[in-house]
Amino acid sequence: TWNVVGLTLNALQLLAFVLSTFFVGAIVGSKDTRKASFNVYLVCLILPDMLLNLVYAIAFIDGSLQENLDDGTTRPSLCVLLNLFGYFYYISNLYLNAMVSFEIYKLVDRSNRMKKYYPPPRRMIYLRITYVYVFAIISSLWVVLEVPWSPYH
Repeated sequence: TWNVVGLTLNALQLLAFVLSTFFVGAIVGSKDTRKASFNVYLVCLILPDMLLNLVYAIAFIDGSLQENLDDGTTRPSLCVLLNLFGYFYYISNLYLNAMVSFEIYKLVDRSNRMKKYYPPPRRMIYLRITYVYVFAIISSLWVVLEVPWSPYH
């Protein structure tokens, strides 16, 4: 029964990856939707989800193949990769959602005071998103790598 659950979850992860890819492609493919700052945030929020779904689906397929080939033990490199993407996903989603929430708060606050809201320029958005992704990568590596200064090793 756990094989059925695993296969179902794997199919859902692959479906989520494919649908996310189409959604990102639709936004990126249209010049008008690319210009809206909130759409840029939306695409960058979807990217970690896409990566995580793809990596977990591949890991499940790889794990299923390994169980059929040998004694069923998992490879340490696969566990490190899954942990790395898991941490990256959680950290990047947390801070990207915080940025989007702050922009929505500014929008609501300005409209509540009957002032015009000016979204941040796309250059500023790309810079903020780059900072979040770099911070998420560094934090993920800090937790996952086996170095003396890592908190879990």
